[in-house]
This record gives sequence, C-alpha cells and structure tokens, in this order.
Amino acid sequence: MKPVHSFIVTSHLPKKIEKLKELAYNYWWCWNAEAKELFY
Repeated sequence: MKPVHSFIVTSHLPKKIEKLKELAYNYWWCWNAEAKELFY
C-alpha cells in the first residue's frame, strides 16, 4: 500500500540555542569522547 501523504518535520529552536541543531547533525561528536559529554 502506498502512503497517502509524506511529511517533513523540522524544529524551530529559539535563537539562543539554535546552534544545538547544527551540533546534533554534525556526526563528528559520535566518535569524539569529549564532545559526547556535551550530550550527557
């Protein structure tokens, strides 16, 4: 069965924390132990 609709969901963060989105989509932190601590 084919889907009826598809949706793209994006977040709109407040200006003060909008850089967190950039960091979250930057996979560099996946292998950098010190950077992982930011998310803990």
